[in-house]
Amino acid sequence: MSRVSGWAEPLLFVALLSAFIWIAPALPLALAVACILGLAAIPIASNILHHDAPARLGFRLDNLTAAARHVAPVTALGALAIVAAGRLSGAAPRADIALAALGYPLWGLAQQYALQGFVHRRIAERWGENRTAAALSAGLFALVHLPNPVLVAGTAVAGYGWCRAHQRAPNLVVLALSHALLAALLLAALPLAWHHDLRIGPTYWTFPR
Repeated sequence: MSRVSGWAEPLLFVALLSAFIWIAPALPLALAVACILGLAAIPIASNILHHDAPARLGFRLDNLTAAARHVAPVTALGALAIVAAGRLSGAAPRADIALAALGYPLWGLAQQYALQGFVHRRIAERWGENRTAAALSAGLFALVHLPNPVLVAGTAVAGYGWCRAHQRAPNLVVLALSHALLAALLLAALPLAWHHDLRIGPTYWTFPR
């Protein structure tokens, strides 16, 4: 595939994913599942067609220490910002999400694969592995989280940091753990009225107040 077509792939994927998020509540379950499977196949097919090496995508364990060193500042700054915002809001920390958060690394891994292994990978082929590619990738990642203002802002900032870390030491395991930790902190530290239980799309407005 050409560099131009490679650049178009993440744009099409984000457009399709965003469209699905907004229409999903109105779809029959079987059709929704079919759409999810179809969307999941897009990054995988792209990786196969572009002959992307799994290690380059971040499916590896040999660079855990190096990756952790690059991801740690993003995670620490994000955690501090979330905790500080929670304190300023006066919200009481929640402990009831602890068990739910245990499964979040898997969801974080899926998101980081789509972001790093596909969107960022294809954009970096066009722009190079630099700040521009990281910013464009993070921007697309944030758009998917509309209209939730907390998630849009958080994924834009954290997404940029994650992309820059991935450029230096690609490792999806470390990124998934960082993603899970920050998501759990958002749920635990910030008022529900701010993040609506991390809902996106039309369900953001149907969150019980």
